[in-house]
Amino acid sequence: MTFEEYMKEPVNALYAFGEDELREIKRKISTEHLEQLKKLAEEAMQIPYQSVTYKKNLVLVQDKHDYESFSIYSWPNPDTEDGLPYIKRDGYQNPKHLEGDKLALRKMAYAVYYLGILYYITREKKYYTRLKRHLYTFFIDKETRMNPNLNHGQAMPGINEGQRGGIIDFGVTFGYALAVLQCLKGQGLLEYELCLKLGGWLRQFEVWLIESPFGKEMRECTNNHALVYDYLLLIISVFVDDFYMMISIKSRYADRMKQQILENGDMPLETRRVNSRSYYFMNLKLFIEIGKILCLDLKYPLLKTAVQYYSEHNSIQAWPYPQRVPFTEEYDNYFYYIAKKYFGVKGFNMRQSNTLQYILLADVYGG
Repeated sequence: MTFEEYMKEPVNALYAFGEDELREIKRKISTEHLEQLKKLAEEAMQIPYQSVTYKKNLVLVQDKHDYESFSIYSWPNPDTEDGLPYIKRDGYQNPKHLEGDKLALRKMAYAVYYLGILYYITREKKYYTRLKRHLYTFFIDKETRMNPNLNHGQAMPGINEGQRGGIIDFGVTFGYALAVLQCLKGQGLLEYELCLKLGGWLRQFEVWLIESPFGKEMRECTNNHALVYDYLLLIISVFVDDFYMMISIKSRYADRMKQQILENGDMPLETRRVNSRSYYFMNLKLFIEIGKILCLDLKYPLLKTAVQYYSEHNSIQAWPYPQRVPFTEEYDNYFYYIAKKYFGVKGFNMRQSNTLQYILLADVYGG
């Protein structure tokens, strides 16, 4: 997977591998696939260090250390001379949504995720050195660090200067990089000073997620927003050893399923979207990833039904709902792996490709 491929659908391109999974991948990955992985990672090695302070213009914020981004589906109003207030067009991405700091966040997260996996598997110091510098530049160094808030994320010009969707920006990008960092931390592969300083930033950010109006809104949602929120808060709490928060998220896990999954496996708040398969897959993935991190037995009846539902509809022809943007079929390699390992669903074949998912999972799928 190249950065360009990742950018087509960041919400489904990365996965929260646990330490047991990366350990198995490290043990079983073939020489051929490892060389492919290293070759793909050359691009990640070349990504420049990123910072919110590098933005050219301060549109929403007064402090350059504050994160700002724009709503992905908001467009200038065709009925007004100045285009304000912006209007929503679900499923139609405005290219300008990457202005501000969203692109910098994605580049940093992509690099840390890739380099973290390579360092876990190979122990080659060059990957760690590059990864460490990315983290210091974005989160720790005084001159370039991001302030631990998302008050100006996913703004809609003419309507607001930020909304809760900024948490999605962060959750589906750095949230997955942080899962890899947690695996490195578990193996003693992160330096103490880095853990201490990044952990300090994350604790401040955790407080913002819990106490800010946007964080409170996200927690009360009944669609994928709630799961992105729980996933991000959970992976942060694991990294900083906040056991109370882990228990809190665990306590509402089953209720999230009852809110979102019907008895037939449908998730109506996702399947009614213009790109319904992308959103369904994202939500199913998040349910599974949260359960894995919490070390739960994933065989909840509703979750099993959702897995079966997707397994019966996981093709362009079989998917019964709208999908305006073509779904990347290779993303299903993660589903095949999860369905077999955690739910005993068999009868699938990996979709052979040059994607990160296939390279990492091909050698462990049959085992």
